Amino acid sequence: MKRYKKIIFILSLFILSNVLQNIQICAETINSTVIQELSRTKQKLKKVAPKKVYDFEGKKEDAEKWGQEQYLDWQHNKLNKDELKLIKKYSNDFRLSKQIDILLEKTRGKITDIDYYFGEINLLDKALQKEKTNHKLYVYQRVDEEHFGYDKNFLKSGMEINHNNFEIFKEGLVDNHAILNMHGYMETSLHGETSNLSQAPPIYIRIEVPEGVSSGYIGGVQENKGENNFLLERGQAIQILDASIINQKGREFIKLEAKLIPKEKLKQVIEQYNEELNNELALNKEYPDLIHMDLTGRWITDYYIQTKDVVQSIKNINHNLLLTLQKFAADIPDGTPHLIIADYKPTEHEAFEHMKGNPEDDNALGLHKTDGGHNTIVSLLNNIIQEQDEHLTTLHELGHAVDDLIFKQISKGDVFNMIYQKEKDFFPNDGGAGSHAKSDVEEFFAECFGYYYLNNDSREKLKNGAPTTYNFFEKGLQI
Repeated sequence: MKRYKKIIFILSLFILSNVLQNIQICAETINSTVIQELSRTKQKLKKVAPKKVYDFEGKKEDAEKWGQEQYLDWQHNKLNKDELKLIKKYSNDFRLSKQIDILLEKTRGKITDIDYYFGEINLLDKALQKEKTNHKLYVYQRVDEEHFGYDKNFLKSGMEINHNNFEIFKEGLVDNHAILNMHGYMETSLHGETSNLSQAPPIYIRIEVPEGVSSGYIGGVQENKGENNFLLERGQAIQILDASIINQKGREFIKLEAKLIPKEKLKQVIEQYNEELNNELALNKEYPDLIHMDLTGRWITDYYIQTKDVVQSIKNINHNLLLTLQKFAADIPDGTPHLIIADYKPTEHEAFEHMKGNPEDDNALGLHKTDGGHNTIVSLLNNIIQEQDEHLTTLHELGHAVDDLIFKQISKGDVFNMIYQKEKDFFPNDGGAGSHAKSDVEEFFAECFGYYYLNNDSREKLKNGAPTTYNFFEKGLQI
């Protein structure tokens, strides 16, 4: 009997153990399911919940507290010893930060190991890339007129803004929603306050910074607490959205509303511009685009508007001639667009950099290569500096391309050479564009091509001053 009870007891323990084990497994399953469901719910809420936007304008203490807390890990754990040391030096040495900014603007952000501050810039890049904004926020800058290409004191006289000049300023920036490419690091303020309003520059910018921008709070390492306490990575752009005149403690300032455009987004914007420019030409979609606008400087919108105007002049060229040029350009081995319209000197482009150092080429309005990639480039920058007509320059360089690629240098043939000898004095010996145009038969061909297609007035001038040349283009260059 005792043995039987013992067996019953052991069986009971075994059954109870299994029951408890099953209950535990069930509980763990339920718990795991609940956790997974909670996690999914959290993710869903994260997707639909609006992101917090930080704006500390006029709230200096709140801004500093947020900056210290948000970037505590960056400053004390993520930065290595050398990076932290450089951040401190950059934040407290105005001369260093100014020299780095000047270098980056001068080189348009393209530095090499021979540049004086190459090591410091690389280290700053690495330091800032270790932290990114995790919310949208607003930062502030105070700058003078030169920041936007105007003379100092253009906007402000004493305590007031010149309202007439403000309208000019506003038209150039706001009406076109101008984009400016900033090659240097952007030193900004989280709060926008200044300790010396009477000496503050006239322009006060409120900049919307998106999530995911490399940045660092530098207020915690500044020996003398400055106004600018938030550092943004280099090579980004800002787009101006609005402008108004505001009053701060009895003084007038211009307040700009702007948004930051990260460098990758800026590339997309310029790609979109290029697509629009080529669509305007209405050429063959089966071939690569005929033109490529390459902008690396500060004034993105200004040069885009200028290029759009130039494209209207290109449209004056016989459409079949353009289609044929596009086809021949597509056969060039390097596969680059045939016409580059750039905001830098022609020898800064890789296709022409072997010519760099020759003042004639460095300062050329445009260039065309009759060998290699047969590239063509127009420098909008040099046209502005030398006060030349970028429309005529572009048509001139396309004239070289047509002569070279389509007609295999017809300008060097006996027929056109006779025309050149007869009518080259259509252009004056002025020591400038005229002298260049008559310097040889190829330049004469290209300049006359430009006159023929520029507009009705220039075509009429060619017809009256060089009638044989005019007839050659009228009848001999049709496709």
